[in-house]
Amino acid sequence: MRPRPANTGRHLLPSRRFIPPGRTVGIVSSVLDALDYAHRQHIIHWDIKPANILIEAHTNRPIITDFGIARLLHGPSVETPRIVGTPLYMSPEQILGGPVDARAHINSVGVVLFEMLDTDLPLPPYGTATDLLKLKIGLKDQLFQKRPSELNPSLNPEMDRIVLKALAYEKEQRYASCREFIDDLDRGPCR
Repeated sequence: MRPRPANTGRHLLPSRRFIPPGRTVGIVSSVLDALDYAHRQHIIHWDIKPANILIEAHTNRPIITDFGIARLLHGPSVETPRIVGTPLYMSPEQILGGPVDARAHINSVGVVLFEMLDTDLPLPPYGTATDLLKLKIGLKDQLFQKRPSELNPSLNPEMDRIVLKALAYEKEQRYASCREFIDDLDRGPCR
């Protein structure tokens, strides 16, 4: 594990404690805005997850870290050279080694959003990372066994639609861009 410089920021979910939905939407919107900028620069980050999102101590602004495995996009999508990323946050197309574009980030951010809203993701039991990858491919849109509002009754059920759209197995069913995801969050039930 790499040491983190002192006082530069804190982990997004340091103690897995509850983050209010309005604050969650603000953080996720900022992350999506940064990813939208990266996409406009033709950059794909292969490992979007809470450990790679720090909250700057002085400004409370989220910062995406670990661009060490980022790749430049050439054209509308890029082939994954091998399985790269953290299994829970990987999009199906990353797992399958298929063409990856900005919608892979949308899927990863969808998992982060679900985790921020509920902290304990409703996943079926699994033993290893390989088992989780197989579940993600095999269960498709049924990987998460409950909706966010079923786990956190204080959530407006409209948030379920937003989260599940981001998590769609087929990338064509997800938000087309980070900007579209942000716009839906801005219109959503937590603003």
